[in-house]
Amino acid sequence: MLFEALGKKTEAHEAYNKVLGIEPENALALNNLAYLNADSGQNLDQAMTFAQRAKQKAPDNPDVADTLGYVLLSKKSERRSDPHFPPECFGSSAKLHVPFPSGDGSVEAG
Repeated sequence: MLFEALGKKTEAHEAYNKVLGIEPENALALNNLAYLNADSGQNLDQAMTFAQRAKQKAPDNPDVADTLGYVLLSKKSERRSDPHFPPECFGSSAKLHVPFPSGDGSVEAG
Protein backbone atom coordinates (compact mmCIF):
# COMPACT_ATOMS: atom_id res chain seq x y z
CA MET A 1 0.00 0.00 0.00
CA LEU A 2 2.91 2.33 0.67
CA PHE A 3 4.27 1.80 -2.83
CA GLU A 4 0.87 2.64 -4.28
CA ALA A 5 0.66 5.81 -2.19
CA LEU A 6 4.07 6.83 -3.52
CA GLY A 7 2.99 6.15 -7.10
CA LYS A 8 5.35 3.18 -7.41
CA LYS A 9 2.93 0.79 -9.06
CA THR A 10 5.55 -1.63 -10.36
CA GLU A 11 6.97 -2.05 -6.87
CA ALA A 12 3.47 -2.39 -5.42
CA HIS A 13 2.65 -5.10 -7.95
CA GLU A 14 5.82 -6.99 -7.04
CA ALA A 15 5.15 -6.66 -3.31
CA TYR A 16 1.58 -7.98 -3.59
CA ASN A 17 2.82 -10.90 -5.70
CA LYS A 18 5.36 -11.71 -2.97
CA VAL A 19 2.58 -11.69 -0.38
CA LEU A 20 0.54 -14.08 -2.53
CA GLY A 21 3.59 -16.33 -2.85
CA ILE A 22 3.57 -16.67 0.93
CA GLU A 23 -0.17 -16.43 1.55
CA PRO A 24 -2.08 -17.23 -1.69
CA GLU A 25 -5.49 -16.36 -0.26
CA ASN A 26 -4.61 -12.96 1.24
CA ALA A 27 -7.71 -10.88 0.46
CA LEU A 28 -5.89 -7.54 0.68
CA ALA A 29 -3.16 -8.56 -1.77
CA LEU A 30 -5.71 -10.15 -4.13
CA ASN A 31 -7.89 -7.05 -4.02
CA ASN A 32 -5.05 -4.61 -4.54
CA LEU A 33 -3.54 -6.61 -7.41
CA ALA A 34 -6.97 -6.72 -9.04
CA TYR A 35 -7.22 -2.95 -8.74
CA LEU A 36 -3.70 -2.32 -10.05
CA ASN A 37 -4.33 -4.55 -13.07
CA ALA A 38 -7.69 -2.97 -13.81
CA ASP A 39 -6.32 0.54 -13.33
CA SER A 40 -3.56 -0.13 -15.85
CA GLY A 41 -5.99 -1.78 -18.27
CA GLN A 42 -3.70 -4.80 -18.46
CA ASN A 43 -4.36 -8.40 -17.45
CA LEU A 44 -8.08 -7.76 -16.98
CA ASP A 45 -8.88 -11.47 -16.90
CA GLN A 46 -6.35 -11.92 -14.12
CA ALA A 47 -7.76 -8.83 -12.40
CA MET A 48 -11.20 -10.45 -12.49
CA THR A 49 -9.82 -13.69 -11.03
CA PHE A 50 -8.09 -11.81 -8.23
CA ALA A 51 -11.18 -9.69 -7.50
CA GLN A 52 -13.45 -12.73 -7.38
CA ARG A 53 -11.06 -14.59 -5.08
CA ALA A 54 -10.85 -11.54 -2.81
CA LYS A 55 -14.67 -11.37 -2.75
CA GLN A 56 -14.81 -15.03 -1.70
CA LYS A 57 -12.36 -14.38 1.13
CA ALA A 58 -13.87 -11.06 2.26
CA PRO A 59 -17.52 -11.08 1.11
CA ASP A 60 -18.60 -8.19 3.33
CA ASN A 61 -15.66 -5.87 2.64
CA PRO A 62 -16.88 -2.79 0.73
CA ASP A 63 -13.42 -2.12 -0.71
CA VAL A 64 -13.41 -5.58 -2.26
CA ALA A 65 -16.89 -5.03 -3.70
CA ASP A 66 -15.73 -1.69 -5.08
CA THR A 67 -12.73 -3.29 -6.77
CA LEU A 68 -14.89 -6.03 -8.27
CA GLY A 69 -17.17 -3.37 -9.72
CA TYR A 70 -14.19 -1.42 -11.04
CA VAL A 71 -12.80 -4.51 -12.74
CA LEU A 72 -16.19 -5.22 -14.31
CA LEU A 73 -16.34 -1.66 -15.63
CA SER A 74 -12.77 -1.91 -16.85
CA LYS A 75 -13.72 -4.98 -18.83
CA LYS A 76 -16.60 -2.94 -20.28
CA SER A 77 -18.94 -5.76 -19.42
CA GLU A 78 -22.30 -5.34 -17.75
CA ARG A 79 -22.10 -8.95 -16.64
CA ARG A 80 -25.86 -9.15 -16.25
CA SER A 81 -25.50 -12.73 -15.04
CA ASP A 82 -23.01 -11.88 -12.27
CA PRO A 83 -24.60 -12.75 -8.89
CA HIS A 84 -23.04 -9.67 -7.27
CA PHE A 85 -25.05 -7.40 -9.57
CA PRO A 86 -28.74 -8.41 -9.78
CA PRO A 87 -30.78 -7.52 -12.88
CA GLU A 88 -32.39 -4.53 -11.18
CA CYS A 89 -28.98 -2.82 -11.24
CA PHE A 90 -29.24 -2.43 -15.00
CA GLY A 91 -31.46 -0.39 -17.25
CA SER A 92 -32.43 3.25 -17.46
CA SER A 93 -35.04 2.97 -14.71
CA ALA A 94 -32.70 1.36 -12.19
CA LYS A 95 -32.49 2.82 -8.70
CA LEU A 96 -29.43 2.69 -6.53
CA HIS A 97 -30.14 2.65 -2.82
CA VAL A 98 -27.51 4.19 -0.58
CA PRO A 99 -28.33 4.26 3.13
CA PHE A 100 -28.18 7.85 4.34
CA PRO A 101 -28.84 9.01 7.91
CA SER A 102 -31.87 10.97 6.69
CA GLY A 103 -34.11 10.57 3.67
CA ASP A 104 -34.71 7.40 1.72
CA GLY A 105 -31.32 7.37 -0.03
CA SER A 106 -32.68 6.51 -3.45
CA VAL A 107 -30.87 7.92 -6.44
CA GLU A 108 -32.30 7.67 -9.94
CA ALA A 109 -29.97 6.09 -12.50
CA GLY A 110 -29.91 7.15 -16.04
